[in-house]
Amino acid sequence: MLRLTACLLLGLVLSTGSRAQSNIILTNGEWPPYLGEMLPYNGTASRIISEAFASQGMQVRWDFHAWDRAFELAQQGLRDGTAVWSSTPEREHDFYISAPVLRSGHFFYSLRERAFDWQQMDDLEGLQVGLTRSYNYGKALQKAARQGLISTRTANNDLTNLRRLLRGQIDIFPINPVVADSLLQTHFTPEERERLVQHPKPIRQYTLHLLLSRKVLGNQRTLERFNNGLEQLWRDGRMQRYLQDFERPDGLQAIPPSANR
Repeated sequence: MLRLTACLLLGLVLSTGSRAQSNIILTNGEWPPYLGEMLPYNGTASRIISEAFASQGMQVRWDFHAWDRAFELAQQGLRDGTAVWSSTPEREHDFYISAPVLRSGHFFYSLRERAFDWQQMDDLEGLQVGLTRSYNYGKALQKAARQGLISTRTANNDLTNLRRLLRGQIDIFPINPVVADSLLQTHFTPEERERLVQHPKPIRQYTLHLLLSRKVLGNQRTLERFNNGLEQLWRDGRMQRYLQDFERPDGLQAIPPSANR
């Protein structure tokens, strides 16, 4: 009888553990068309992450917040992880970092009539640069701001910065062109869109990743399952299909499986 009871209890524990491992709560923010609470599938990047986990028998629940709060909840282990972010040594201290989900980059946008050009940071001297809170624009731009070469004005989202740019409240704004295209098409008139121009030189190009909190027990194994799922999406062609609507000549998309290892 005792043996039967022990087996039943063990089965209950294993069953409960299996259910817990099949669900994951990730934080997210607004970054259309890749991420967005009101977008189909919560955005393309969210869809990729959800389906990579689904291929491994796990279900994602998305929890949308402002970007700084989304990061903080995952960092503290109050959520399992957060998407999507660039990899930095500081973040590696708090998170397990996945294989690349997307390739991204920032390019300066300016008013067409201001004839803006740049090749090095010194060319930005005296300009006011719009930045979005919690974004990582790279060490060169951070250094220019710290040394007083440029002045910066921070907004809570990219949409606010595009509006400030059109009003002449900032001189230039670094943004991912795919995101810029989405916001401009959704929120601005053709006349307003025509007033803005993208500079061809990137400030920075980088990869974006899922971050899983080191404070959540079992997340190292969860990361392995996610990376396996991501490779599965490449093998069966879903990755290419999900991204084809956003193809651009600057190559700001995803990393093929050979680069994920």
